[in-house]
Amino acid sequence: MVDVVRRGWANLSCHSSAFAWYTYRHPKRWILATALICLYGFFKAMRPSEPFLTPYLIEVKNISEGDLDNVVYPYWTYSYMVALVPVFLFTDALRYKPVVVFEGLTFIGTWGILLWGEGVLQMIFMQFLYGFATATEIAYYAYIFAAVPREKFQQVSSYTRSSILTGKFIAGALGQLLISLKVTSYYGLNVISMVSVFCSLFVALALPSVRQTLYFHRGAEEDRDKSRDENRISSEDSKSDDAQHAQEPRTETESGSNPHQETSTSLESSSGQCSTSCRAFRDCCWVNFAPMWSDFKNCYGDFHLLKWSLWWAFATCGDYQVGNYIQNLWEIIFKKPGNSDLDTDLYNGAVEAITTLTGALSAFLIMFVQMDWRLFGELLLGVVSLLDAAILVAMGVTGNIWLCYVLYIVFRSSYQLVITIATYQIAKYLAVERYALVFGLNMFIAMVLGSILTFVVVDSRTLNTPADTQFVIYGGYFFILGCAFCFKAVYTITAYGWGAAWRARREMGRLAAGNLWQDLPVVPVEAGGVSTQYKQFQNETEHDSDV
Repeated sequence: MVDVVRRGWANLSCHSSAFAWYTYRHPKRWILATALICLYGFFKAMRPSEPFLTPYLIEVKNISEGDLDNVVYPYWTYSYMVALVPVFLFTDALRYKPVVVFEGLTFIGTWGILLWGEGVLQMIFMQFLYGFATATEIAYYAYIFAAVPREKFQQVSSYTRSSILTGKFIAGALGQLLISLKVTSYYGLNVISMVSVFCSLFVALALPSVRQTLYFHRGAEEDRDKSRDENRISSEDSKSDDAQHAQEPRTETESGSNPHQETSTSLESSSGQCSTSCRAFRDCCWVNFAPMWSDFKNCYGDFHLLKWSLWWAFATCGDYQVGNYIQNLWEIIFKKPGNSDLDTDLYNGAVEAITTLTGALSAFLIMFVQMDWRLFGELLLGVVSLLDAAILVAMGVTGNIWLCYVLYIVFRSSYQLVITIATYQIAKYLAVERYALVFGLNMFIAMVLGSILTFVVVDSRTLNTPADTQFVIYGGYFFILGCAFCFKAVYTITAYGWGAAWRARREMGRLAAGNLWQDLPVVPVEAGGVSTQYKQFQNETEHDSDV
């Protein structure tokens, strides 16, 4: 029996060592990492209950629409903003995988409270956890930069984004289908979401660990080998010194002990160790944060990159506000007169599925448009922002739920179209390894703006506005953003036009002067063609004046 157990343990150790070798050393290990991270993204996005969160909390948890709008939902924005900075630092310091696992745990905690929690206070804590879960999505997108080869970055990025969109589309379609066919209730949809996020956690635990990161663990393998060699050499030196010291005779002074001398020596060594550790900590911070600060200055020092990043942050802030409170707006419109012909079922899931599909399609098709985005990009950003402003105001004042559905689809599709262009323009001027830094900082700016907007407009301690009034305010927000970029576009195009006209005028003058000299007749010369041509031109001019 003991031999059987020993043999089984040896086989298990062999298989585990083989798996470890594959995850760390195999040249094709990025295929396993890509497959697992895409599977993780699909499961964590496949939450069919999310489009029906507001009706679930109102009908099942007995929370009023006003408390949801002005008390519960604002805490998602606040916690998202607070979590971004530590999540960004710990993502790199902990080598990505622990943060991805933490994301899975926070999703499980969120849906655990949704299933078994009661009351406004517990729902606030649910939003707090959900904010941390969405903030840790940075680790999901940053993991690929450390787990796959550099030449595979673009390919794997498209895979991870596609897995998220596929999960969202299937979640919306499945949730709508189950609700419309009366197969399950809102509570059953949350059970399915809980199972899905549990699956995502299991996949996250199976992700291959990475050893090198962008800032805190650069060249970790080489440093480990170097330290191992240094420790081996130092141990050999210490052994030889000890052997030589043992052979030497000890004097009486050396063999004796002085307690005062030992105390002073210990104090000096402890203070030396303290100063050494402080110095080492300061050097470690400098070594790790100096490249980050340098990348920050290099990235945002370019005006073109700064312009697109600002629009990305402002537009993302507005889009998150719309997405966070759209279900509250649908609840308000659904209860207005004129919607009595509808049955008791909402179509939130179908709308979210169509929105995901049209957004992905518009983002795909815009890549085939050939345009000088450096010249006309600001105009496009301004025009689309003004269009979004009109759409949001119409959504806030309309009483027709079908019109609100259509306008929401148009708004999200236009946002996905332009955010794709902005993302491409930002990424075009960056090294691939800097994506996480720049987009993480852009997201932090977006959430700071969102927190300010939420506290002033939405929070129950300030204006405490209902959802329909909020969308009118969000329309004004996009109107200001659109006007700013339209004015900048007019200035850019005008300056470019005047500059092009001035350059064309100088070019025409230069060509005219060159053609005049080329049309002169060629005369045999005795001493230099230039002077002879000049004399011929002068004689012709004098002849024309006499006539």
